Amino acid sequence: MTERPTILFAEDDPFIHKLIGDCLRFGIGDGCGVIGTRNGQEAWDRLQEREQGPVDLVITDLRMPKMNGQALIEAMRANGHGETPVIVVSAHTDQLMEQLEAWGVPPDQVLSKPFDPIALIKLSRNLLGLGLV
Repeated sequence: MTERPTILFAEDDPFIHKLIGDCLRFGIGDGCGVIGTRNGQEAWDRLQEREQGPVDLVITDLRMPKMNGQALIEAMRANGHGETPVIVVSAHTDQLMEQLEAWGVPPDQVLSKPFDPIALIKLSRNLLGLGLV
């Protein structure tokens, strides 16, 4: 992990996009960079931009336009981002738990919508090694 960790999230719903961004900014604070994207393709493009520095945590929805969360996770695992932790936040997690585990996303890194903002903050802080506030 870098000195100032960076979290990248992909969410197409405007309300939930704002909610995730606010949770991360206020729950983790100024010591963390937060980058929001509207779909998996935008997130994947950002992951490949090496000059902007590494991403330490990815949070993704599963169903999005252009590139869905599954394709994003598979691209990450196949192209040098296999060690980057992923949190999945989706309304469709129940049907996909086995697949998520096969993609390297443990059950404790899956949050079902509607999700508890405090749970997202705690899980993010834990995966970044920041501890609880």
